[in-house]
Amino acid sequence: MPEARVLPVGGDDLLAMRDEVVAVYVSAFGAPPANEGPAEIAAYAASLERHARKPGFPACTARAMDGRLVGFAYGWEGGPGDWWWDSVAGVVHADVRRRWFDDCFELVELAVLAGAQRRGVGAALHDAVLDLTERPHAVLSARSDATAALALYAAKGWRIVHDGLRFPGSDAPYAVLVRDR
Repeated sequence: MPEARVLPVGGDDLLAMRDEVVAVYVSAFGAPPANEGPAEIAAYAASLERHARKPGFPACTARAMDGRLVGFAYGWEGGPGDWWWDSVAGVVHADVRRRWFDDCFELVELAVLAGAQRRGVGAALHDAVLDLTERPHAVLSARSDATAALALYAAKGWRIVHDGLRFPGSDAPYAVLVRDR
């Protein structure tokens, strides 16, 4: 059991803790393998308001016993017209798209403070945020070299259906993963 309390929060609640959320994001993704720099961090911070307003937006946060934010996870109802959905649905096999991408939940972010990783926080956030959606399928992408994240997702029943995806503006290869909710 993680030494953190995981609670569902709404979009407005997540935005009210924007500085804490961005600090966790920096801790999780500013180090290898992601090595996100100031431009990527600024782009994420700028996108948070748009993310929190997406249809079907559930989020969860994890707070340490001392009240510090140590992690968060969120997503939304995926579908055509969404940048990620359009980017990924356009490259996966048509059978994969029909099976997994119709009526799906996109797990968009799962971030845990570096010092709190590998303690069950990510797994608890994962389960909690998926419990908040009614969509039958879930989809996500993760860097192909993010071995710890990919191990967590494999342990949670995700499977890779496409690897080597390169998003516009990124040289890093990504894996596309799916699972029944």
